Amino acid sequence: MNPDDFTEPQRLALAYIVGGERQKTRDLKQRDSLGSLIEKLLANAPPDLSEKERAVLAHRVRREIETNRYPLAVHLASLKSAFAKLAPSDDPLKPPASLQRKTPC
Repeated sequence: MNPDDFTEPQRLALAYIVGGERQKTRDLKQRDSLGSLIEKLLANAPPDLSEKERAVLAHRVRREIETNRYPLAVHLASLKSAFAKLAPSDDPLKPPASLQRKTPC
């Protein structure tokens, strides 16, 4: 299986994350770049992502997973499996701070 062969739920979850970032940014050049990335993700063919696009996606997915208020949410499963395909050699994802065990002092 090619790492760029995302399942439909993975592609939709990635497009949702990128769409949220696109709405937040005021930089027109970055908005256009994110818009073309969304179009690639929503196309029926496997997305042909550049290394820069893969890095941007991996960063945004990592941030969404690590900072999500609901770490057991169903939509995070698609993001976690997509992240594994985007950045296979990257560090494993950390759970949010609220789920990490606190060691007694």
